[in-house]
Amino acid sequence: MERFKTKIIINYDTFRKLKKIPKPLGDKIRIAIVMIVCIIGAVYGVILGSILLIIWWFIVAISALLIIKVHYIQAAKTSLARIQESTGTSEIELITSFEDDVIKIYNASTEGTFRIAYDVITGREQTKDMYVLYTKLNQAIFINKTSLTKEQKDEFIRFIKSKCKNVKWKR
Repeated sequence: MERFKTKIIINYDTFRKLKKIPKPLGDKIRIAIVMIVCIIGAVYGVILGSILLIIWWFIVAISALLIIKVHYIQAAKTSLARIQESTGTSEIELITSFEDDVIKIYNASTEGTFRIAYDVITGREQTKDMYVLYTKLNQAIFINKTSLTKEQKDEFIRFIKSKCKNVKWKR
């Protein structure tokens, strides 16, 4: 039984609004390794009492973060380029239905539908005009807030919290 239904247009601006740009697990591991190496280098600089060594590791860390940020922006652009290649447009319309046992996402541009189980949802984010749910592999599910009334938003949040057991919700 369909509980909620939303429609959203996905384009480059949609990705720019996200704090957490979806990243593959391998990238998260690489980020962690770079940051650990930079922290160890800075601690080593403190032990040696070398301010230049500390500054050098700080610059390495900032540079690595900037490179990673550019990489993710490019990944979002690549995803949108793939959308444009397959649909002939730079945006897609998604209709998301939340049913009792599964989330159904219909891509109006390709006329394809796929299903996602609630138990693979592990994260969430909220912007001014959308909710975003993330799967274990960081696939993003975009939900347009304007598709829901105030009452529906409250009910939707309760529904999602009850279905998505692998998400840590703030109390």
